[in-house]
Amino acid sequence: MFSPRALIASTGLLALGVAAATFAGPAALASAAPNTSGASTSLHYVKIAEPFSAPGRTCTKDDTTLAISSCILVRVVRVDGTVNALQHDRFDRASTTKARKALLVSDAKWNKARIKGCASAAHTGGTIDRITEAQCLLKSSKHRANKLINAI
Repeated sequence: MFSPRALIASTGLLALGVAAATFAGPAALASAAPNTSGASTSLHYVKIAEPFSAPGRTCTKDDTTLAISSCILVRVVRVDGTVNALQHDRFDRASTTKARKALLVSDAKWNKARIKGCASAAHTGGTIDRITEAQCLLKSSKHRANKLINAI
């Protein structure tokens, strides 16, 4: 298992910044890695559940509003992958089942608040709403990743 700092270094986060992080995927359950801390491995780490379908496209400067929001969402998925990796590492290192459950609850609350907050902040009634919501998700995810990185 990588240490969080090794993970950050290996994905280029220190050199490129959190927004350029690589790693991601759709919401899914990930099996907890075997651990020697004595904590139960019956719990599984739960990755961030994206409130959108992960776009798989390249971006250009001449994109439409919809395409611009998709490009931002590609960045959200990348940053969320970093958050997942950092949180999964914390989950694996938790020494008790109670601590693991607390991490899962904390993650779920953060994600729910992020989705709800960004959705409500973006409702102005125009096509810009998609971009505003995507930017909000990106900002929230970057903040979470930076907070986790600084906690290492």
